[in-house]
Amino acid sequence: MSILGRRALEVFNAAVDRGIEGLPPLSSSWELAVSYLENRSFPSPDQRVDALIRREARKNAFCTAVTNLGGVVTLPLAIPANAYTSFAYQARLAASVALVYGHDIRSHKVRVLVGLSMAGRRAVDLLKTLGVRFTTMLLERSAAQLSEKVLADIGTGVGVRMLAQGGEQAAGILLKAVPLASAVVCGAIDWNYCRAVGRVSQDIFRRE
Repeated sequence: MSILGRRALEVFNAAVDRGIEGLPPLSSSWELAVSYLENRSFPSPDQRVDALIRREARKNAFCTAVTNLGGVVTLPLAIPANAYTSFAYQARLAASVALVYGHDIRSHKVRVLVGLSMAGRRAVDLLKTLGVRFTTMLLERSAAQLSEKVLADIGTGVGVRMLAQGGEQAAGILLKAVPLASAVVCGAIDWNYCRAVGRVSQDIFRRE
């Protein structure tokens, strides 16, 4: 595996671990999922997940906006903090969706699919490059038919996307010089992306 591939896989594993286990001030995915499972105002798992996605997307957007509000003064901290927080929120959301639908996130394959969800709408294209059709995977109930090599390649592929996203944030340095504009734009981007992650995870983990 290339140096980039190894680095990408490290980033992928770290992000999934952060999301599942939680890291202050974030609670774990287990705690988040339980709070929705215990709420009897939701008559079905789908409605619980819909509410979960809406709330977590708003929280992700708010946290990103606050991180970017500092402008140039906090720029050295804002780039890694923004990426770190967004990835953690998105992984935690996907893991919580899996738990609400009754999956065991201690399973290696389920953890990989949590990471795959973080590719958002690009998950379909990523699987296509690995010779796997997204719809076929869903019909075969997610990871059941995925080989270990494909699972490893998913981790590397999503990790590369995460590294690229970090680079795009660094390239946005001029925008961050205008704090309010940076907060609004970056918050909106992460709100939209977090919702996409939630919907993909819902498609992957929903039980028929």
